[in-house]
Amino acid sequence: MHFEALEKDTKAMQTHLYRGWFTPPADGRYRFHNSCDDHCDLWLGNTPDSETDITELLNVDHWMEFRRISYSTYGNADRISDWVTLQGGQKYFIKSAHLNGGGAGHFATGVEIEQAELNPTHPRNQKEVQRLAFHTADVRETHRLTITYPTTGEIDSGTFRLQFTNPETLKRSVSDELKASMSGNSIRDRIKGYFNSVGVNTIVTKKTLNEAGEETDTNAEIKSAVYEIKLDRLVSKPSTS
Repeated sequence: MHFEALEKDTKAMQTHLYRGWFTPPADGRYRFHNSCDDHCDLWLGNTPDSETDITELLNVDHWMEFRRISYSTYGNADRISDWVTLQGGQKYFIKSAHLNGGGAGHFATGVEIEQAELNPTHPRNQKEVQRLAFHTADVRETHRLTITYPTTGEIDSGTFRLQFTNPETLKRSVSDELKASMSGNSIRDRIKGYFNSVGVNTIVTKKTLNEAGEETDTNAEIKSAVYEIKLDRLVSKPSTS
């Protein structure tokens, strides 16, 4: 996924906010290029792995051609940042904001690495500005339910219920009755009412642990059960329970 908004004649006033991590391929100095219609800003982390220690590198407050990412600063010197020194293999937080004031809007960010020495005989010996791209990683909502078995009496001597709250509507949903000895599928069947109401299915797995927290299938050694409730597709906001 590219770090850009493609050119569209939407006739709309809209904004885009991009957030991610930039990993330089090698130690060295880098500079960044922005191209947009109508306004765009770019921030970069000063230190690796920090989302708060950042500096604004670019503030472009005028229209320019689509994907105009090149070395030329003619008329648009403000769209190319100063050189910054970065460590190869480290993750630097990067953020950009784009504003379209109407009509055809677009936005793109590129990066350039400084090279002190170039091999003049290499057939591909040329400098170029590369457009940035994201490699996305989806993190699915997961709930973990741990049930500690009673020290005396039968495991199923009592029952319990789970309550979920929809973060959008604040509506509450209560599960069917549950028991500590139930399988993952049984738990899933009794809590699916809430998740079905927000349009997702769940996958529930179970493991049983001994007193030391080690996984075991021996009934006499089981002291607790851990159920992992994982959504099988993404939702806009996590639920609260």
